[in-house]
Amino acid sequence: MSSRPHNSNEVIALRILTWLFRKLVIMSSLGVIVWSILSVELTLKWNGIKGVDEINSAGQIIPFIIGVFGLCRTAHLIYFSHVSKVSLSFESQCLS
Repeated sequence: MSSRPHNSNEVIALRILTWLFRKLVIMSSLGVIVWSILSVELTLKWNGIKGVDEINSAGQIIPFIIGVFGLCRTAHLIYFSHVSKVSLSFESQCLS
């Protein structure tokens, strides 16, 4: 027995559910990131830790550099993923 959708309404419903699931994953991921940043920053503030807001030591510069490279890599992957989708759709339009 196949679990594939059989009519256009099922296909549309499946696409909508997939879209909603992707948005939910993105929003929950952003929520986790915000929660992590807030928990670290508030812990530093509440405990009165000083001297952590400057990038002048290895403990601050190394995570900063790793974060910058991670951001660049993510932007690169997103950009080229989008470019490949656009070029594939353009090629399919040209061939039809």
